[in-house]
Amino acid sequence: MKVIFDDQGVQDLLDDYQRIAGVRIAIFDLDYNEVYNSPKEHSTFCQRMRVNGIIDGGCKECDKKAFGRVKKSKSIYIYQCHMGLIEAVAPIIDEATIVGYIMVGQMLNKSNIEQQWNYVHTKSRFMGVNIKSLKPQFLKLKQLSDDEITAITKIMQACASYIWLKYLIKVERAPLSEKIRLFIEQNISKDITTNKLCSYLGVGKTSIYQCVKKNFGLSLMQYIRYERIQKAKKLLENTDLMIKEIADMVGYEDYNYFSKDFKKISSMSPREYRKGYNKTLPKSL
Repeated sequence: MKVIFDDQGVQDLLDDYQRIAGVRIAIFDLDYNEVYNSPKEHSTFCQRMRVNGIIDGGCKECDKKAFGRVKKSKSIYIYQCHMGLIEAVAPIIDEATIVGYIMVGQMLNKSNIEQQWNYVHTKSRFMGVNIKSLKPQFLKLKQLSDDEITAITKIMQACASYIWLKYLIKVERAPLSEKIRLFIEQNISKDITTNKLCSYLGVGKTSIYQCVKKNFGLSLMQYIRYERIQKAKKLLENTDLMIKEIADMVGYEDYNYFSKDFKKISSMSPREYRKGYNKTLPKSL
């Protein structure tokens, strides 16, 4: 699946939101990389905090967990980051599929500001970092009531829907046959079942069976075995791994079963295949 955003349209939307709400907003791709934002830079407090590798690592891990939660729930998530700041994430959805994420953050709630500062200061000291000089930057962070936080996150979620409704995003989807092939390729060493494939792709067994038969001329299990053997061939050609190791790497626990399938599909044993392939290599290699 390839996701293409209307760069100017999305950036204008984020700039308008930031101008009204006064908080930082950003869009992330499916790999959790920030691709659009307003303003471009993090708050001064966060910038200077994240110069420290320990704190920066904690921020990234915190964001990753939030994205993972939204990925499962497909709904908005409001939380406190590991340094006590308020953040919110919502999915950008196209035809029931998440194609990106939208986030607002670097906010404080309306509770006692000194208590919030003491929490952050104390936690940073436990992490071996002295941030005492950053208090002025901390105090400049926007404070919002719970109702205000809820309001701006709802509007953020509306922005996510607007991106789809106004065609600011285009999704180029791979055909089902390619999705099946990629799933098998990426899980070649694991136990691949029809139920797992159905759950991952969100389609029924009949659709998968018919697709594989139509595109590959095989049953699903035959096609999985075929792909395993093709991967094994590449490993036999390009590595010095033991054949039993290769069998494990392509999802066969039983070496004899692997050899039987290999010979059935390739008309020779794995050992014969490797020996024959090596004979055809140029002498310079």
